[in-house]
Amino acid sequence: MGFRVEEDSYFIDGAKPFIEDAEKHPKRIALRALGALGQKLYSPSGTDIWNSVKVRMPDEVTGQVVEKAGRHVTDFDFATPNHEKEVIPFLATKGFKLLPADERHYFIGVTMSRGRCAKLKLYLSDGKGNVLNQYGEVIANDKGQPVPGARGAPVLMDVFFRGFYMNHYFPFDRLDKETPTLPGAELMFTKLQIVYSNEKDFIDEMVILREHEVTDTDANKIVNGAYMGQWLSKEKDFYYTATTNLKRLRNILTFGSETSPINEKDEWTQFQKMQDSLGERRFELRVKEAVKEEDRRKIVSRVDKLLEMIERESNGKLKNYVPGKRWYEKVEESI
Repeated sequence: MGFRVEEDSYFIDGAKPFIEDAEKHPKRIALRALGALGQKLYSPSGTDIWNSVKVRMPDEVTGQVVEKAGRHVTDFDFATPNHEKEVIPFLATKGFKLLPADERHYFIGVTMSRGRCAKLKLYLSDGKGNVLNQYGEVIANDKGQPVPGARGAPVLMDVFFRGFYMNHYFPFDRLDKETPTLPGAELMFTKLQIVYSNEKDFIDEMVILREHEVTDTDANKIVNGAYMGQWLSKEKDFYYTATTNLKRLRNILTFGSETSPINEKDEWTQFQKMQDSLGERRFELRVKEAVKEEDRRKIVSRVDKLLEMIERESNGKLKNYVPGKRWYEKVEESI
């Protein structure tokens, strides 16, 4: 369906009415933002880091790898513990329609003990199936065929149901702890569950930990490290990935020589070796240039506190845990 909208204010301003109206629904639908939308709503003061730390990415036009700064919201991302039969009709009243069956719906995880975790993709429609842009103009018909001369991009939405299951799993059973986003602990989980983290993921973690305290409570805008430790103590493979990523983040901020504690076949390690071979600036140096020393120290202290709380909740029993060859689910997307 073409290029995506890249105007943060459209999504940030538009998310809150969705969430507020969902709460007023007879079924008391709980919608909470995640992804780039959740990051921007949870840490609005993190703009200086997002706009100053450059990440390496392919240019959309030339395909060449370039350094760019900025964190853009390009769609609506919501989490909900509610069922599709409750949420989809509500979203339809807001103009959102499911994408065609072959594009819209895939199950992220199905387990007997955890139930069904799903993700649905929707687009803004005029009620007749035609695709609308952010200005309310038709840019494609109900078959996705573009209207000649139309401007802009479709407005898309992803909705995660009941739990988050990509490389690792966590449930949506604490959404009452925070609004309009996932709680801080769960926002951190969306990043720490990624086995092959990229530079953007580490920057999101930096922003959360600079802007928010790590404690053992669920006060507003607080990262509940105790809850994270309790969950990870029951999910040892997730524990391994999460604590590894925290150590990697600490290493980036302190400019150590250990790039990845996972293994030498890790994509991150290979990417850094490629940078070295091309004589390009490593991510650690770009962070050092862009993030103030006092901020780096604050983030590192909170990383250390979070690691300490995680170890405490597991009584240190997982500290030397080494997973099997395949300890995570393979997915094609990141968030």
